[in-house]
Parts: sequence; C-alpha cells; structure tokens
Amino acid sequence: MVDSNTINIHHVDLHVGKKLKQKRLERGISQDDLAGSVNLTFQQVQKYEKGVNRVSASKLYDFANFLETDITYFFDEIGDYKSSDKSEIDYASDVNQTTFGNDIKPKEVENLINSYKKISNSEVRKNILALLKSLSS
Repeated sequence: MVDSNTINIHHVDLHVGKKLKQKRLERGISQDDLAGSVNLTFQQVQKYEKGVNRVSASKLYDFANFLETDITYFFDEIGDYKSSDKSEIDYASDVNQTTFGNDIKPKEVENLINSYKKISNSEVRKNILALLKSLSS
C-alpha cells in the first residue's frame, strides 16, 4: 500500500535526500551531528533524507560545506528532469531504494562505519581497510 504522503514527494527531493544521506554515511557523521552543524534537529535531517521535506538552498549550501563536498554533488546522476512523467514514477519504491549497491542496505553501511570508527588501533584499521579492498577486487 502506498502512503498518501509519499505520493506527493518530488523525485528531485528524493534524490537530494538520498545523496545527503549517502554523503553523511560516507563521512561517518550521525544525523544528530549533521543537524547540529546547521542548527536543526535530527528529525529534520531525517525528513530531508527521506525527501519528505524539501531542503532549502541555504541549508543545502551549509550541508555541502559541512560535508566538504561540492553542492553539485547532490544533483549528480539525477537524470533528465524533462523526461520524467509523474504517472510513470513510483515514488514509494524510490523511498526504499539505495545507491550503495544492489543488495547493500544503508543500515549495513552505517553499522560498518560506526564499528570501524570504534577501532582505536590505527594499524588494525589499516589492515581492515586493506582486507576490504582486496575482497572487493
């Protein structure tokens, strides 16, 4: 069943939210820390990441600065806006998709990053990173 609130989410807002979450996880930053960096609550960041609320230009600029990325990152791979037809977009499935891989869930990435950050020995972290790189080759 499709949530009536999900139907009204614009695909650009979904895309920007996904990219925001992806960059936050890549950088190992919590929603709370990201929110604090721009004077928001973590609930507001959650809404941005889900595309429920639209990110203002000024907040997007602040996020880009805090995440040390170019603002265009949030619009990379968005596709051709003119070719999207609302009747052909499945907004509900867009909310559940991720850009990390075919079967990798955002929660897995978050758990991996959080576990990695807890390792205090830099040599162990270096070896784990080398192992991951060798396994992915």
